[in-house]
Amino acid sequence: MKESEIRDLLVQDLSILNNNYQFLEKEKYLPSEIGTRSFIDILAHDRNGKYIVIELKKSNATAREAIHELFKYLEAVKENLAIKTDEIELVIVSTEWDELLVPFSSFVSNVDLKVEGFKLCISDENNLSARKIEKAATNEDRILSAHQMARYYISEQSLQKGIKEHCDFFLNRNVESFVLIILKAPKGYREMTLNSIKEFAINNFGNYDITATYEKSMPDYKYMIYSTNQLLSLEKYYDILSQYSELEESIDEILNDDEASSLDKMEQLNGLLIETEPFPHADSVEIGKPAKYDLFKEVQGWELIEIKKYGSLSKNIILSDNQIEEEILGADGTTGERFKSKIDFSNKANIHRLRRQIGNCLSDNIVWKNHIFNILDILQNKNIKDAKCSIYNPMNIIYSIYLALSRPDGILYIPSYQIEVELEYEKRMYIGYLDGKIKDIPLKQVFAKWDYDMDEFMYSLSWGGYDKNNLEICDFVGLSYNTMLITVSKGQEMTFYKYKDYKFSKMNYFNHFESLYQKLDESKLLVPEILTFFEEHSMGNGMIQF
Repeated sequence: MKESEIRDLLVQDLSILNNNYQFLEKEKYLPSEIGTRSFIDILAHDRNGKYIVIELKKSNATAREAIHELFKYLEAVKENLAIKTDEIELVIVSTEWDELLVPFSSFVSNVDLKVEGFKLCISDENNLSARKIEKAATNEDRILSAHQMARYYISEQSLQKGIKEHCDFFLNRNVESFVLIILKAPKGYREMTLNSIKEFAINNFGNYDITATYEKSMPDYKYMIYSTNQLLSLEKYYDILSQYSELEESIDEILNDDEASSLDKMEQLNGLLIETEPFPHADSVEIGKPAKYDLFKEVQGWELIEIKKYGSLSKNIILSDNQIEEEILGADGTTGERFKSKIDFSNKANIHRLRRQIGNCLSDNIVWKNHIFNILDILQNKNIKDAKCSIYNPMNIIYSIYLALSRPDGILYIPSYQIEVELEYEKRMYIGYLDGKIKDIPLKQVFAKWDYDMDEFMYSLSWGGYDKNNLEICDFVGLSYNTMLITVSKGQEMTFYKYKDYKFSKMNYFNHFESLYQKLDESKLLVPEILTFFEEHSMGNGMIQF
């Protein structure tokens, strides 16, 4: 069928694209003062008074021209119809998206107007149907999935078999870019784990007879493969997962979730992908998460042997092992817990990426997100020599309080952010911190307020414990997210500023960590109950009993 024939069918029913689209004209001619002549395939409008410019393509060859055509039409429509940019919606409709998805995604990310894409399907009876295209976030950035796996091995031979089958697992599913992190168990790992189980049994049951089964059957794990892959586009996930008929309902549910972001959808689809059989060989397996990788290395003491990179990740010669580990921990903001990056205020692309990733990281912490965005605006026109930003946003204040008070390095587990800036005349440190006055309420009242089951709460910690209600919970227990500024002059004189109502004003010396610990120590009910609650469920070495 010719492109013109498809167009004539489509104008008969634009509702297959959007129920709000109303046809105006096909092959609309728009002259231009700059010497170009534009024929818009389909011109429509919606019920809100916007013009809809629809560009139709039916092959990869013509699809490559689509973005250029849209730029041309945009200027022609503005010139001829005297309308504003936000009164136009651009739409690409194509039967082929293999070569169009990348430029489309880039176009959507770099223009300040609404752009939609639809894949058009034509039945044998010449009936049309359309599926909305989501831009491919992975065309903007390298994003390693938060859906990760940890597989254990009892010997070198078993490990090598696992490495080979991991490669087969990903490549057989058309996933070319992935990482395998090879870890070595700490000395005495089996005994350490058994001792933790025994200690828990004694504290909770009065004896450790219950652990006899573990002592006889628990293997002596020597190695671990910790794996994750680079996220794919929604189109690629759809093509790959369509082979699994049993997943059809789950795929449709994810893709049709209007409240989920493209990134959330890709993560969910990736979760389906890594759960398809057959699985790689392993002597034991558990689901990984950024928080778990941190637990394995920092608490249990697993040693990094090697990071194996595949596909485009292996071709990136400046991508270091340290960067891989930071991104697995969510340093790019995708997990909503961590973010870390240098800031180049002279680079618009860097600032654009920074804002997007900070927005992802702080999607459920609107207080800090607004504070940081305002700070970036303040700094935009300054003569900055160097700048960097780091955010730790765990979004589980109950667990954060426990970690802050129970660990020797507990200060590292307190939610915070830092933006360090070096100017010609001074250094600045913008700091996000927690402060307030802890209310005298029992822990069960906090759980009851949000209908939390205590066992479910503990189980949530196995995948990081992220709680979208955390901002409200903080307010309920008497804590709030704040921002301050410390400046250091050339003469090393320090000045402190508090941030309120989107402006900074001078204040006396203030140690935010000292202040928070004092407030926690003063709590006579809630904080002691939090400590007792976790101690009753802890098995040591980062292990938790549900």
